[in-house]
This record gives sequence, structure tokens and C-alpha cells, in this order.
Amino acid sequence: MEDTRMVELMKRGEDRGLEAVMGKYRGLAYSVARSVLGGESEEDAWECVNSAFHDLWQSAPSYDEKRASLKGWVALLVRRRAIDLLRKNIRRSQSWNRDFSPSVLDFAESPEEHMQRGFFIETFNEFVRGLPEPDRSIFVRRYFTLETIASIAARYGLSRGAVDSRLSRMRRALKKHLEGSGQYEGKRSDPHV
Repeated sequence: MEDTRMVELMKRGEDRGLEAVMGKYRGLAYSVARSVLGGESEEDAWECVNSAFHDLWQSAPSYDEKRASLKGWVALLVRRRAIDLLRKNIRRSQSWNRDFSPSVLDFAESPEEHMQRGFFIETFNEFVRGLPEPDRSIFVRRYFTLETIASIAARYGLSRGAVDSRLSRMRRALKKHLEGSGQYEGKRSDPHV
């Protein structure tokens, strides 16, 4: 079914218009959600897809074909939902951190546990500071600012696979470093690996 026909059916309130859009663009919508959400769960991605199709149905009467293609409209709605979910998850995480700050939890920590936590933080920071660029920035962008792999890849002119590979190598190196057995062994000569 043509996009114009699907939109026409939705504007008239016919469910089969939405069903046709979902059949045609569900894969695209899921891909968009996953690229924005990155490491979030598959359920979160499907939640964004379903919410976006609901939004599509609700806003069908005001859709203007001259402003965006149906495909672009679907992608935009999914992207908005995914960004909203990321923001919600970040707020929830920040709220938890405020509620359970180290000063609140310190009462349960023994002096040994307190020293171990301090050592862990110091060792972790040492590892991150020791990473060569652009690996350090990639690591920080992915794990601290929650930037998507696709966005990082675009920023540094790398493929998604190259970013995944670097992150995997850094995680292994971090594990070794925390276990006390070594330095980061990233490839420094080839910026695209």
C-alpha cells in the first residue's frame, strides 16, 4: 500500500491504515529506537516504537505530507520517544544517586570497605586518564554521557564496528587494570580500529 493511501486511511480513523504503516515501518522504527537508546533494553526500544505508533495515530489528522515523508515522520516520532525515555532514565538514576549519596551509605561501610571503595575510584580514574585519545573521549562519551555508539562513530569518523571494538578492548583492559595486572593495550597507530 502506498504511503499516501495509508495516511488517508488514518486520517479517516481506519485502523487498517495504521496497521499498514506498522507493517511497513516497524523495522525502521525499531532500528531508530535502538540507535538512540544504545545499551538500553530491547523492551525499552519496543516501548518507544509502540508509543511512537500511538502518537502517529493520534496526530494523523494534522499530518502534512508537504513537511515530511511518512517514513521521516515515523522516524522522528520514534526518536523523540527514545530521547524522552533516555532523559527519564537519567533523571531516575540521578534521583537515586541523590537519595543514596555516599554520605548516606557510609554508616554501613567498615573502614576496610571505605578504603577499598576509595582505591577502586582512584584506580578507575587512573585508567581513564591513561587512555590515549580518542579512546578516552569515546569511553567517557559512551559510559558517562550515555552517547549512542552511532553518534560516537559519526563524531570520530569511525564505523559502528570500530567503536564497538574499541569499547570492548577498553572494557577488557579496565578489567585487567582493576585486577592489578596491567595497562591499556589499545592500538594507537590506527585511528580506525
